[in-house]
Amino acid sequence: MLGYNAQRQRQFLEQLGLPDADWRQMAMLLGAGAALWLAWVGIRLRPRKSGDALDRLWSRFCRRLARAGVARQAWEAPTDYAHRAGLALPAGAATIAVIAEQ
Repeated sequence: MLGYNAQRQRQFLEQLGLPDADWRQMAMLLGAGAALWLAWVGIRLRPRKSGDALDRLWSRFCRRLARAGVARQAWEAPTDYAHRAGLALPAGAATIAVIAEQ
């Protein structure tokens, strides 16, 4: 860039609010900016939640039943699980059956 010298650099830094910035402060500022940029990139590139909405809702329903004492076995189909959960939790049997049929 033509005409960009030490005096112009000092003026630019004064406009940024860094009138007496030395190389250490500049390095810290650059490092902080790079860290923020890397954090932003990391957040943007993280994997999305897998599965569709129905899978997520079913998993949430299974976790709630597990907290109530009826954990789903890996081999159980939804209807088998609902039947077993309905036997273990008779007060919610009708609701459990309706959810499993969906």
